[in-house]
Amino acid sequence: MNWKKILINFIEDIPDEKLQGFRLVPGTLHKDNNFRLNMLGLTTGAGEYNLQIQINNGILISSLKEYASMTVAGPVLVPQSFVESSAAKSDANQKDAKNANDKPNGDAEPATLDPDAIRQGFKATMRTLAEIVGPGKQGQKDQKGKNGKK
Repeated sequence: MNWKKILINFIEDIPDEKLQGFRLVPGTLHKDNNFRLNMLGLTTGAGEYNLQIQINNGILISSLKEYASMTVAGPVLVPQSFVESSAAKSDANQKDAKNANDKPNGDAEPATLDPDAIRQGFKATMRTLAEIVGPGKQGQKDQKGKNGKK
């Protein structure tokens, strides 16, 4: 299986709860042997959560081993308001589900975060090997491999 299919499987297998209710401290939200989902912190200005998928140091895919720690998908920027309203809605549902239908007609539900929208964002921002390596470097690597020297 090629590395892009493995990356797509990783994206699709991220549990919903890992894509909701982010903490303010940057760190790894989900990982496997090849990739990791990192929250790199809040962006300045807009205050959006910066999510990226990066290559793990112990990656099993040989063609990507030398690119460990590089970003392969993202950034996907998630506004704080979506995360906060998703967490609030989840808390409200857990605390008192029986009163969920007591809202007057016309009251809008708060905007909530759809984990599948984040997954789609990662799929839309997947990089090619040339983008991971950098301009012109893939060709140099191929030449070096064929000739044994640069």
